[in-house]
Amino acid sequence: MGRRIAFLTLGCKVNQYDAQALREEFLRRGFESVGFDEVADVYVVASCAVTGGAAARSRQMTRRARRMNEKAVVVLAGCYPQAEATRSGENGVDRLENLPADLLLGVGQTGDIVESVLALLQEDDVPRRQVVNPWSQNPSTYDSPRVSSYSGHSRALVKIQEGCDEFCAYCLIPYLRGPVRGRPPGEIVAEVKRLVDGGFREVVLTGIHLGAYERCPEIDETLPGLLERLLQIPGRWRLRLSSVEPMDLDDRLFQVMASSSHMARHLHLPLQSGTCRTLERMGRRYTPAQYYELVDQARGHMPDLGVSTDLMVGFPGEEEEDHRQTLDFVRKIRFSRIHAFPFSVRPGTRAARMADQVPPEVIRRRRDEVLRLARDSAATFHQEQVDQPAEVLLEDHRDEHPFDAGPQGCTSYYGYTGNYVPTWVLAPDGEFRVGQILRVQVLDAIQEGCLAVPLGSSGFNPVSE
Repeated sequence: MGRRIAFLTLGCKVNQYDAQALREEFLRRGFESVGFDEVADVYVVASCAVTGGAAARSRQMTRRARRMNEKAVVVLAGCYPQAEATRSGENGVDRLENLPADLLLGVGQTGDIVESVLALLQEDDVPRRQVVNPWSQNPSTYDSPRVSSYSGHSRALVKIQEGCDEFCAYCLIPYLRGPVRGRPPGEIVAEVKRLVDGGFREVVLTGIHLGAYERCPEIDETLPGLLERLLQIPGRWRLRLSSVEPMDLDDRLFQVMASSSHMARHLHLPLQSGTCRTLERMGRRYTPAQYYELVDQARGHMPDLGVSTDLMVGFPGEEEEDHRQTLDFVRKIRFSRIHAFPFSVRPGTRAARMADQVPPEVIRRRRDEVLRLARDSAATFHQEQVDQPAEVLLEDHRDEHPFDAGPQGCTSYYGYTGNYVPTWVLAPDGEFRVGQILRVQVLDAIQEGCLAVPLGSSGFNPVSE
C-alpha cells in the first residue's frame, strides 16, 4: 500500500483545478488519496486568500491537519502563503512561521510540492518556505498542469488561462497569480476531448481572467475561436464558461454560444456594483449602462440565458444612495443567481487604504437586503422555467426534495440545467444514472430550484447517450 495523502481545497475553480492536477501527480508517484478527515501521511491545504474569511479558514485547516496526525507532512500551498510572504512588514511572515506546516509554497509550484514532500518523507532537509514572485516568471513559458479525471464529480474543469493584469482596488489576485498567461489552443482541445471521451458530460472552462485569453502572450486565438474548436468535439456533452468579466464580452461570443446545442446557456458576469461612482473607485472598466446593454444583447441571441453575478456590499465610500441604485439596477437586470459578499479589507490593496470605510453593521444590513432581493430574483427566474423543456446533468441521487408533491413511486435526482438552475428530477429508481444528461419537462419552481420529470411519451424515457 502506498503512502496516504489527503487534500483540502478552498476557493475558486482555478484552485480546484490546480489541486486536482497536484493530486494526480501524487497518485502517479504511488500515493493513495484519502479524505481530509482520515489519518494520512501527507496533508495538503490548497489555500485561498481572496477574503479575510478564506485566509482564516486556510490557517484553521492547517492546524486541523496537524491535529489529525502529529507525524504527518503538512503542506500549506497556494494563494494564502503567497499573500502572507509577499506582504510588506513582518506580520505576514510571522503568521506563516507560527503555523504548524512543514512546507509553505506559493502559487504555481506543483513540481516543487511533490519533490519537497518526497524529500521530507525521507527525512531530508527541505527549506520550509518556498514562495516565488509570479511576476518574475516568463509568461511565454507558462506550463499549465494537466488533469485527466475528477473522481466523484459529474463535471470536469479545464483551466485555460492564469493570471490577471486588472488590479481592481479591492483584489489581491494579480499580486498572487501574476500576469496573464494562456495555454495553447491545441492542448486545451486535447484535454477537453480526453475528458469527454472519459465519460464527462459537462466541461467548464476556467481561468483567473478567462476573457483575457486572447491577450495572453504567445496565444493567437480568441475565446470565441477557441469555443468553436471545442464545440466540434463529438458526443453528447455540454461546454460551460465560468466567470467572464463584462468588458471582455462581444457579439461574436454570444453568436458562438447560441450556435451550438453543446453550449450551456449561462453567463456569470461579475457586476460588483450598480453605480458608476463605485465602479470607478473599484477600478472596474465598465458602467452599469454598458453592462445592461451587454446582457440585453446576449439575451437577444439566447432568450433562455441564465445570468448570474457577484455583488460586493459596503465598498469604501459606498453611500446609501449608491446601495439603493444598485438594488434598482439588480431588479432591472433580472439575475438568475446573485452571490452577495461583504467588502473585506485585504492589506496591500488600494481599497484597504481608502477613507470612508463603511461600518460593519451597515454592511451587514445592506448585505441582508441584497440577499432578500437575490432570493426573489432566483424565484422569478425559476418560475419562468415551468412548463419548459430542459436538459439536466444528473449530479447526485437524493432521497428527498423540497417540493410538496410529485409523481408517486419515484426517486429524486439532483443536477443543473444548461442555464444553471438547480433541478430535482423525479424518475423510477434505477432508470437513470448520475453523470447522465437527461431531457426533462419542468413541472414546478420555488426559490431553491425546479422540479422536473423526464420527457417522453411515457414520461420516463431517457435521452440516448
